[in-house]
Amino acid sequence: MPLKCKLDGEPCFSFTYTTEDWEALKAARKQHDMRMPCCGRRAIPKTSSLGTPFFAHTRRGECVSGQETREHLLAKYLVARGAYAAGWSVDVEHRGETPDGEAWVADVFATKGKAKVALEVQWSPQSEDETRRRQERYRASGVRGAWFLRETRQYNPSFLSILSERATPSFVVRLDDSGQDFRIGWSRVSLSDFVADLLSGKVRWSPLPGEQGRVGPVVLEESCWKCHQPTGIVASMVMEDSQGIRVGALDYDDIRIREDLIRVVSESDLRRRHQIGPLKHRFSRTEGRSYFSNGCFHCGALQGRFFIREALLEVLVTDDPDPVSWTSFVFSEAMAKELGGWRSIRLADISADE
Repeated sequence: MPLKCKLDGEPCFSFTYTTEDWEALKAARKQHDMRMPCCGRRAIPKTSSLGTPFFAHTRRGECVSGQETREHLLAKYLVARGAYAAGWSVDVEHRGETPDGEAWVADVFATKGKAKVALEVQWSPQSEDETRRRQERYRASGVRGAWFLRETRQYNPSFLSILSERATPSFVVRLDDSGQDFRIGWSRVSLSDFVADLLSGKVRWSPLPGEQGRVGPVVLEESCWKCHQPTGIVASMVMEDSQGIRVGALDYDDIRIREDLIRVVSESDLRRRHQIGPLKHRFSRTEGRSYFSNGCFHCGALQGRFFIREALLEVLVTDDPDPVSWTSFVFSEAMAKELGGWRSIRLADISADE
């Protein structure tokens, strides 16, 4: 079920048509000479049960071109449409080869000026090593590659490493509730919009070493175990990159952000407004040693870190609390490596609106 044909001798792509124009083409098909690119046999424009416009053989005959699922075709269509909407020249099932003569076929191939990008929808199972090998094949050909991986309920170890590799941009896609569109992960961002953002530079790897972002404390209001007064406890430190995209959160007692935490909560008005107790080392009889801890705003009693983490997890089930204040932060090489990932400005904007 390809997305292109030869229409009166010229390349024709289904993803360039509006719904109305596609229906008009279907109605006027007998007035045109449509040919399949795989074998030259006559073609007919159709619409799949998932709403995907595609070209089919009027009679398949001896053509041995591969078959694909409706879902795979829909995902390819949405990827191609997103690239086309971003102003790139787009081809599908594009053939090329490496300088060593190794052949490859890209699901969607987008070009703009000297830039070349292969966009792959990986619907069938594929090992992470094979994905990297195919990515290297594109790199050797002067082509950048990005991968859209089918979400599966089965445990897939390759997702855990591929999704966190800068050299192999990879994103999980899922069919939404309508059954006629794909989303990126569990976000509300459509696959077409995401691809347009990707090719427009709105999806970036961050944070980078030396990048200036910001950190801020998440403060929860709890009741002190000792005096039973309400007190603010610092539960974690949220981190954002230079574009305001959230890149992670660290425990409040992480030594790497301790100076930043102390600096931001030392502001007297902030401490009073949120009733944040002193942050310092205290002796815990439970643990039999001292550690960096929250204290009650009223009586100074140590607020146990196990209790704090349990309280934070309970909140995160239904909410993603914002920090009460921010301070600038420069990502070290080690921190950038630990938190690095492909991130979308559009996803950050949606999160901010919710």
